[in-house]
Amino acid sequence: MRKMYKETLIRVIFIGVIIYVIFEMILFAVNAYTTQSEINGLYRKSYAVQNQIENIFQSTITISDGYLSFMTSNLEATKEETETFLDHILFYDDNYVHNIALIEDTTIKFNYPYEENQSSIGIDLSTIEGQRDDILFVKNNLESLFIGPIELVQGGQAFILRIPILDENDQYWGQVATVIDANNFVQSVKSEAYINNINLRIFYKDSDSNVLSIGENLEGNTVTTTYENKYIAWIVEVSDSGFESSFVTNLLTRIAGMIIISIICYFLFRSLLLNKEILHNAAHDSLTGDFNRAKFISDYESNQFNGMLIAFADVNKFKILNDTLGHLFGDWCLIELSKKLQEIEDFRVYRISGDEFILVSKVPMTIKDFREKVISTQFIFYNEELKQDVDITISIGVLEDLKDTIDLESMLMYLDYAMYDAKKEGKAFTVVNDSLMMHYDEIKVIEQQLIEDVRKNKLIPYYQPIINIETGLIDGFEVLSRWLYKGEIRSAALFISVVKKVKYVELVDRNLFDKLQEEYIELLEICDQIKDMTFSVNLSAETLMMFEKDNTKFDRFVKKRVIPIENSLFEISEDMNLGVISIETLRYMQNKGYAIVVDDFGAGVSKLSDVLSGELRTIKTDKSLLPSKKTNDKKVDGFYTIIKAIRASGSTICVEGIETIEQLEMANDAGGRLAQGYLFEKPMPKEKVIDFINNFDYTKYKK
Repeated sequence: MRKMYKETLIRVIFIGVIIYVIFEMILFAVNAYTTQSEINGLYRKSYAVQNQIENIFQSTITISDGYLSFMTSNLEATKEETETFLDHILFYDDNYVHNIALIEDTTIKFNYPYEENQSSIGIDLSTIEGQRDDILFVKNNLESLFIGPIELVQGGQAFILRIPILDENDQYWGQVATVIDANNFVQSVKSEAYINNINLRIFYKDSDSNVLSIGENLEGNTVTTTYENKYIAWIVEVSDSGFESSFVTNLLTRIAGMIIISIICYFLFRSLLLNKEILHNAAHDSLTGDFNRAKFISDYESNQFNGMLIAFADVNKFKILNDTLGHLFGDWCLIELSKKLQEIEDFRVYRISGDEFILVSKVPMTIKDFREKVISTQFIFYNEELKQDVDITISIGVLEDLKDTIDLESMLMYLDYAMYDAKKEGKAFTVVNDSLMMHYDEIKVIEQQLIEDVRKNKLIPYYQPIINIETGLIDGFEVLSRWLYKGEIRSAALFISVVKKVKYVELVDRNLFDKLQEEYIELLEICDQIKDMTFSVNLSAETLMMFEKDNTKFDRFVKKRVIPIENSLFEISEDMNLGVISIETLRYMQNKGYAIVVDDFGAGVSKLSDVLSGELRTIKTDKSLLPSKKTNDKKVDGFYTIIKAIRASGSTICVEGIETIEQLEMANDAGGRLAQGYLFEKPMPKEKVIDFINNFDYTKYKK
């Protein structure tokens, strides 16, 4: 017995030594991880500051570039024309532009807002001390110049962005000078620094001169990042505002480690406890402590859910939270949400996966009972790191009474469908009933048929005419995909979500383009006018991303082209122009002879300077920009101003959404060259195209 005790003691001591070595290794790794986590946290905070800076300068640079593009195309613009233009691009109150001046050579020609800056008109800045060097630098070097912060004569501080204006011969004509309110900039960045509890120093990359310094001298962990845009290059240094030695923490950790090691050694003899822990881990989620998916399936198979109410919950926009604030923040949200769900009486909570939870009642329950217990689907948690409340909403699908006739897979699909119905409709929850189950079963049949038809290339091209309102002739057609199901034509808006889910979008685009070539040959044999008309096909973001990864895939995409290349157009949505797709990819397509058309301009995020670049063959204005009546003076003025700016760039304008003769007149008066809309014709099949061409008479659209 004594020998067994001694052997056991030696063994425990040996195991304890091994555990202690492992503990030291883990402690070392944890310290390294903690240090790295702190550095990563500083990088996140630095990027948060940079995002704040970007938010401040984004609108300012967009305004400056837009004004530059406008003036480059309209060097003879009057004060009233520039004022109208600036009124429309300075339509919001939260930009940081103090004033924006147009300088001809070195003399101020216009200064907006005019009422506040009339005294500056006509001043030759090359004669003003403190302005001479900057104005002449831009003139002589034809380079933009960003300076500041500097003290203004009228008080306060400002940044000044000077951009040279070149005439049609690329000769110096003058400058755009934008004065940016530095006081508001400093206050915004300080607020961000205080929110993130950091010390901060911002200085110019080239000159090392300070832009802004917040807090004490940087110490402890410090990270340096670079903020750059086309006019500015700043270095951002960030450190935590609080710094303390980790000696005490490490000492306490080691003491705690020794205690834990002792406990572990003791409980090595207690296999029963370990077995219970293993069983617990097998049935519970490691993050929240809720029951897990395996436990849910086990309870279902043991008939514990029969007659019970089951609710399937999903966090709204959880992916955005994860992507913007990080997975650690997402985990924190799930833990806090789990605590709230656990507080609901008479329910067992299961975390199925990700942000999906299932609540199963412990007793039979009606929908009315459920409403009384789940009063709200919005939860508010206070986050110490962000120092603010975080709102989380969930959407729920509810099955009131689980029947024996519903198997596990069907139950989960019905609940999932009901949950997404609640999410789509903005409701708290949707109840699974006979109607919903029947509707879901029908949708699955429809989806399967759609997938099969896409695979077999059974989608149909439809053609919507584009009219040249200058000549009164048909300019061409926009070609769209349509699906024939049970004798009913369905537009892309009704089936594109399914196509995206199964990742067939690129296949739909390619099939439409190839089928267009086949139908073009048939149309040309019947109608000789077809050879002079354009045909434009929409390219989805998925297809454009394929070209972005490998430009040569575009060559394979257009391999079967028979339409004259000068009549083949590709339409891309506005946000694709400057978003995911690079300008190099677009130019690759253009260099092959294909024209690019920007669709739905005004509904996306393109910058004015890029739209007015002159590189686009056609710009289609979104129908939301077109006033419904001429009596809407402000919207009409804005529409005319936008059309004028686009025309100055050299791109052709196509006004979409024309449904009335009055709207056609506005499009014509504004200077639009092409028009498209239900006034002329809705999208039509190939069989009706020739009749439309033969019977088209533009005079009937004139009053």
